[in-house]
Amino acid sequence: MVIYELACNVCDYRAGSFTRQGGMYVSDDDGKRIICQHPLESWTVDEVLGIDATQESRASRIGHFHYWLCLGCQQESIVDQEHDTLNCTHCGSLHGGFFRDLGGHPCPNCTSGQIVIIDSGLVI
Repeated sequence: MVIYELACNVCDYRAGSFTRQGGMYVSDDDGKRIICQHPLESWTVDEVLGIDATQESRASRIGHFHYWLCLGCQQESIVDQEHDTLNCTHCGSLHGGFFRDLGGHPCPNCTSGQIVIIDSGLVI
């Protein structure tokens, strides 16, 4: 997976890094989402659910997320678009988008530049 970064083409604003594929998480017994680090996702799943977890249990507690940037407060949220509301988990704003989709949008910091997606040169 290639790692990309969001940046402004005018000011020094940087929003963070991401992969276009997103990431995987597993929910623990309390419903807390545990991020599964690539490429060892299965280890995290086994650690949280146990190696004897059924396929049904795995299917119901494993999800996929993408990073979502609030263009209001400029905070990032981790969002599963199949299960979550697409809004900022910090301020509640609906004004934002997935990192992978923000290329060409106005910079939330200076408003005169545009967000560009930069290939960081890193592969995981």
